[in-house]
Amino acid sequence: MPTQRALLVAVLALAAFAPTLLGAAPARADWIVEQLSNAAPGMSGETRVGRQEMHATEGRVLIVDKDAGRWAGIVRLDERKVYELDMVKKTYFERPFSYYEKHRSRRDREHADIRRRWRNESDDRVKESMKAEMIKSGIAPDGKTVAQLERTGETRQIGPWAAERVIVRENGKVVFDMWVTRDLPRPEPVFALYRGIGLFAPEVVGKTDAIDGFPIAIDVRIDVGGPFAGSQHAEVIRVREVDEIPKSTFEIPDGFEKVDPPKSEGEGVKVTGEAPPGATIACAHCKKVVSEADAIYFLNPLERFKKYPVCSDECKKGFARSLKKR
Repeated sequence: MPTQRALLVAVLALAAFAPTLLGAAPARADWIVEQLSNAAPGMSGETRVGRQEMHATEGRVLIVDKDAGRWAGIVRLDERKVYELDMVKKTYFERPFSYYEKHRSRRDREHADIRRRWRNESDDRVKESMKAEMIKSGIAPDGKTVAQLERTGETRQIGPWAAERVIVRENGKVVFDMWVTRDLPRPEPVFALYRGIGLFAPEVVGKTDAIDGFPIAIDVRIDVGGPFAGSQHAEVIRVREVDEIPKSTFEIPDGFEKVDPPKSEGEGVKVTGEAPPGATIACAHCKKVVSEADAIYFLNPLERFKKYPVCSDECKKGFARSLKKR
């Protein structure tokens, strides 16, 4: 079964290739986009390039595995949900957008905690080192999010399209690295999926709105932790504009059974003294075994914010004290 991170980054990259498909446009058309991507769900290590196809209409997207035909994903902005389908077992599960939003909120809390510890640090040398590592990691000491849009002036031919490289950064770190063409028609851009799913800062989405053109190749960096941390490359190989895709294309097929999302990728397992079902991890402080979904993390600023899993706020404080003594 595909991983939720892999499905999501496939959705994000495909949406980037047709950024207006998910919102209203003056001259509305539907699109079918074929791409090659290294983040296809179900692929070993998510590194082998695979062929995917997207069907997109206003507010709805279907992504299909074209190599093995094992999986599909549906994004519904009207329902604020992502559906993942196993085409072999004929099962599916769903995730609300709030599931993805919580991961960015968690990352924001971690960054706020890092800034608090930096402000409270009494050793000037340690404090200066912490600040340098924060800036390298894209964590603004003042807590502000600053997005930059960089038109590099670099050009490249990708298939039949002439493209220009455009980069979007968040606090200096690259989030989107795109090759954009003006050879394809594009109505007024509305990045509805980026706004709706909550994994990117509003400031970053605002910069992508200003991009004039159709992204043909893209690298997306998702830095919110959990199952979504990582990067994806994808490249368009074929684009078709069609009058209308039937709404039924974006519905769960008849005969598919709804199942629960995998526990190893979700929530709902409470911390206990015994190993819970699904993926588990040992607390770095007390060594208690907890589910990965329930673990919280201490980020050590003197090790480039290396993550140490802990099972509670008390263990987080205790582990921080033990590192300081070392």
